Amino acid sequence: VAHRFVPALERVCTNARAVRCIQGGIDFGRLAPRTDRASVRAALETPDDADVALFAGRLSVEKRVDRLLRAFANGIARRPDAVLWIAGGGALADELRRLADDLGIAPRVRFLGVRSDVADLIGACDLVALSSDTEGVPGVAQEAAAHGRAVVATRAGATEASVIDGSTGLLVAVTDELGLSRALYDLLADRERREAMGAEAERTFGGGRLSIDSVAAAYEDLYREALAG
Repeated sequence: VAHRFVPALERVCTNARAVRCIQGGIDFGRLAPRTDRASVRAALETPDDADVALFAGRLSVEKRVDRLLRAFANGIARRPDAVLWIAGGGALADELRRLADDLGIAPRVRFLGVRSDVADLIGACDLVALSSDTEGVPGVAQEAAAHGRAVVATRAGATEASVIDGSTGLLVAVTDELGLSRALYDLLADRERREAMGAEAERTFGGGRLSIDSVAAAYEDLYREALAG
C-alpha cells in the first residue's frame, strides 16, 4: 500500500504484522538509456550546457502542467538558458502550448509529445518536475531515482513515498506556485546539490529493492505469512 495509508492502517489493525508497504516494481532493464545525453539534447535542439527540467506524463487536468509552466516562467530570469522538456500527450496539449507562448517562454519549452524513449530523456535531463494536484505513487519519480535524478514536486497524493524532501528532492505545497518556482530554480542553479540528491535517490529508491524480482519476492513473503496465519 502507499506510504500515506500506513499510519491509518496501523491504527485499525490489531496485529502490526498485518501492515506491509510494498511499492510497485520497476523493470530496470527497460530503463537503461539507449542514446547518450549529448545526442538526445542535440536532437531536441537543447544546448549541452543548458539546465534542463523534465516533465513526463499525461497532459491532463490533474497533472497541472499549467502550474509548472507558470513556475518555470516565474524564475526564468534566474537561469535564462534553462529549458523545460514536456513529454506526453493529452487533451490539454494545444492549450498548454498557447500558455507557454502567452508567458513568453515558448522558446525555452520543448513539447515532445508521446515518447517511447523516456529513459533517454531522464538520462539527459538535470532534474524531473511534477506539479500535480493528485497522484498515486508517481512512477516517473521512481524512474528518476533509478537514473540518479533529483525530483521537484508538489506534495500530492503519495509523492512522499518516492521523494524525500531535502534529501532526494524538494517538495512544496500543491498550490504554492512561487514555492515550486523557487525549488525548481534552486536546484537548476546548484549542480552539486541536485547531483547529491540524485545520488541519494538512487541509493534510497533506485536500488534492487524496487526491481521486479525484489517486489515479487516481497509479495511472496507476504502471502506465505498470510497463509501461515
